[in-house]
Amino acid sequence: MPIFLLIRLHHFLRKPKAVTLIPVCYTKNGQTTPMRFLYFSLICLLASLLTAANEQQTSHLFDMDTLLTGLEVPWDLEFDSSGTLYFTERIGRLSRLDNQKKVLASAESFTNLRVEGEAGLMGLALDPQFSENNWLYTCYSAFADDQRINRVSRFKVTDDVLQDERIILDNLPGSGAHNGCRLAFGPDGYLYISMGEAFNPKLAQDPTYLGGKILRIASDGTVPEDNPFGNEVWSLGHRNPQGLVFADDGSLFETEHGPEANDEINLITRGENYGWPEVTGDAPNAEFSQALKSYYPDGTIAIAGLDIYRGTMFPWQGNLLFVSLKAGRFYRLELTSDKNFKSDEILLDRNINSNLGRLRDVEVAPDGSIYLATSNINDRNNAPHPDDDRIVRLKPKQ
Repeated sequence: MPIFLLIRLHHFLRKPKAVTLIPVCYTKNGQTTPMRFLYFSLICLLASLLTAANEQQTSHLFDMDTLLTGLEVPWDLEFDSSGTLYFTERIGRLSRLDNQKKVLASAESFTNLRVEGEAGLMGLALDPQFSENNWLYTCYSAFADDQRINRVSRFKVTDDVLQDERIILDNLPGSGAHNGCRLAFGPDGYLYISMGEAFNPKLAQDPTYLGGKILRIASDGTVPEDNPFGNEVWSLGHRNPQGLVFADDGSLFETEHGPEANDEINLITRGENYGWPEVTGDAPNAEFSQALKSYYPDGTIAIAGLDIYRGTMFPWQGNLLFVSLKAGRFYRLELTSDKNFKSDEILLDRNINSNLGRLRDVEVAPDGSIYLATSNINDRNNAPHPDDDRIVRLKPKQ
């Protein structure tokens, strides 16, 4: 009886790849049969159907507009209420995009800015009253007495220039990487800050050390009275938190780089310990808070920026959207009503349907479109796209 088909699927559900079909047509004496062309035709048809089904699981049809090119590691994207985009570049630029790009600040605007490795100008948050006070907040790396630190500063935008720096949290642990530095205002009006452990993993468990933590402060830098440890620390046991976003009900979600495996998505709760360096991933553990979801047990995707979809252009209300550096993917994650993992989907993949490369941040615009920032220049990539780095906008395919 002729054997005519061998199908090999590479992590078909978890890590979508193209389907490889290898035809083997022979009789008992090893000679190919006259039916080999029919078999091959059937195999090709099956291959096309399987590949189409596979890509349907991993992509949506977008209209993609490239808004800006020639950037240098855009790190954080933030919209004001009017739909104007503000963004940082790690080399020390802070810019605004409405009808055209306007640079509001260069490296000289940030006190002793330290740009090296994965350090530089990173996190950005607009004050909840930004339309009235024009305050914005940045998290950036700096030198202080030859020590590597991170700091959070408040600035005022005046006449298209960033002015009046006020350092509100200084001398945070810093290194060439593992700096964290994502900012988000909560519905309680306080500023939340992700801080990496600066290559001091054991100290991530020490509530007096501000690295490897989610921090919570008032907009003037003072410590809220209801913080759990009497200092800036809100939660502990983090490695290198990369994304922060609040849901409409006040729930705080975070993305976090794992070591060699198990990047995490966490639901952050006051005073909780998320396990680093003792545990990683989403396996249940009686001593530490379990991750909501991890990617993956056999290798990381280098998870990065995070947002929640609140628009109407796509049918994803309340879904988490996040991107990855190493894997170059854009994901959607759906939650159950009680904030547990329900399902996820890869919307863009550099190996299947995207030429964007590494992705650093995702931000939903007030009109419901989705903005992505690439991270290919001087960022573990020897062959960036000629237009890199880029900010692109996604809308539904018309």
